[in-house]
Amino acid sequence: MLFRSVEAVRALGAIGDASATGRLVRLLPAPAAPPALRREVVAALGGALDAESGDALIDLLADRSPLMRAAAITSLAHRDAAAFLAILSGLDTDQEWRVRAALATALGALPESAGVPRLRMMLRDPEPRVVAAVIEALRPLSPTDGPDLVRGLLEHQDPVVRSAAARAVGAWRPEGGVAWLQQAWRRAQRDSMYTARAATLDALAAYGP
Repeated sequence: MLFRSVEAVRALGAIGDASATGRLVRLLPAPAAPPALRREVVAALGGALDAESGDALIDLLADRSPLMRAAAITSLAHRDAAAFLAILSGLDTDQEWRVRAALATALGALPESAGVPRLRMMLRDPEPRVVAAVIEALRPLSPTDGPDLVRGLLEHQDPVVRSAAARAVGAWRPEGGVAWLQQAWRRAQRDSMYTARAATLDALAAYGP
């Protein structure tokens, strides 16, 4: 039953006109709607440009569920980058790390000039998983100051952050990056996890022989 409902939601989202999105919006407050179905509705609304769906997504930024707030962020960013950034300027920082990580991913899908300024600030997040998400978002954007932003994070206490930083250095291949990665490799020898060591080796391999 849920599968058929999800398929129906996706079909309505693909139609994209106001009558279809209006039906989707009315599903959001339905008390019997499963959380997974509500998230599908939010994803479908990301492709709509009418005011009703936009207002519904903005309202969901205050939803009790972190997953719903994260989904709303993703859909709003997909709709209109400029409007999304304007909305963000009036929001407090979400207390749930998963929402902040979703924000980083959404910003990484925007043009560099739109996403990078906020991502730079988010590198100071106290949660390592958010910092790692920010680095992953920065990697495809290749900001000119990217290497300087992540160099120090190769020494971060959390191996997940160091892994993301190593992948970024391997993707950008800045001058001097081999020495940074060699130092990161020595640091990673103390880890109980292998992730930072593997990411560092892959990044060194990206530089070639």
